[in-house]
Amino acid sequence: MAIIDTKSFKCIGVRGPRGYDGAEKLVGRKRVVMVDAEGHIPVLSAVPGDVQDCDTSPALDAGKEEWPSLRLAILDGVFRGKRCEVVKKELGQKGFVVLKRRVVERTSGWISHWGSLRRERASRLDVATARLCVIACLMALIALTSQNEE
Repeated sequence: MAIIDTKSFKCIGVRGPRGYDGAEKLVGRKRVVMVDAEGHIPVLSAVPGDVQDCDTSPALDAGKEEWPSLRLAILDGVFRGKRCEVVKKELGQKGFVVLKRRVVERTSGWISHWGSLRRERASRLDVATARLCVIACLMALIALTSQNEE
């Protein structure tokens, strides 16, 4: 099971692809993150901010070959597909219920709290994606070493 989400981030004044995200009202880029049920990051990418959320799925095409066992994706309402489950608030629901998408929201929060990732500073998309991959590797190493300490 995969959980997919996009987050918009501001770009500082650098050259390179960026765009205006009308929903977030900022100029920058979007980080497209796919996590598994435990919060591990198999695939992530950076795209210009003016790309609509439903058009960011080609950025995750690299994960198709590496993770062929993924059969179900949990998405928000802007994505469409045959093998996906769209998470929405149920009719008549009162109060707050933790949704399955909380795993990807938590992981995106962890990524943004790493140094210099609150704003995009890289001028090229491949450099921005590589920086995100390094952070994902460091997060995996910390998770492995902290399990041994307990």
